[in-house]
Amino acid sequence: HAVASPDGSYLYPADTAVEIPSGWLLAVQAHAINASPKDQQLGIEVTFQYAQGQPANLGGLYIMQDEIFRLPPGQMATTMISGAFSALNPQTFMSQPVVVDLLDAQGHTHNHGRSVNFNVTDGQGKNLFAGTWPGGESPPVVNFGQPIHVDGMAKYDLSCTWQNNTASPLGFPDEMCVVLGHYKYPQAEYPYARLVEETRRRSRQDRELELALQMIRKIHDTYGDKLPDGTGRASH
Repeated sequence: HAVASPDGSYLYPADTAVEIPSGWLLAVQAHAINASPKDQQLGIEVTFQYAQGQPANLGGLYIMQDEIFRLPPGQMATTMISGAFSALNPQTFMSQPVVVDLLDAQGHTHNHGRSVNFNVTDGQGKNLFAGTWPGGESPPVVNFGQPIHVDGMAKYDLSCTWQNNTASPLGFPDEMCVVLGHYKYPQAEYPYARLVEETRRRSRQDRELELALQMIRKIHDTYGDKLPDGTGRASH
């Protein structure tokens, strides 16, 4: 997801880039709506900028969407879904981060949509972001300016309101309830070099390298006694 306007652009912060592993194929998809009664030829030009040097952060795209709603004919309806960071369906080639900085957000529905609401709260229930967009294909992107720092305890709520003026029920994908945006997280190299060096230095009489204990201590320092269990729920 780059832009919602024909001549727009999107740039990650200067310290952030998307990593594409060696040997992977980069596929680009674009779509447009032809509102005229005639066939149109569409020319699309896409430009990518290479990151200079080694960025401090990796970037990704999040997409949270409701796919199980059913809108009764001739009525107004509102639906809502909630979840942890995994519910945002983070799009990244790397392992899924838990602690990230959200950079922006954009709501999205189709023609029957009236509003999109997206709320982010931390583990203590403090509101970190509350955004509302009008229904439609291309509402404005909200750039946070100051990134919103979230961890594995954060909660995300997405709700949409529609007016179904048709005589038939509507569901996904004829209508959509989506919020999407970009995030960044620190690039941390797995300590392979340290493991190799420690393995070379130690004998069979030495104690095992306590990486697991060190990781547990680091997680405890970050989350305290309430650790995320992978779903965003607190576990002791």
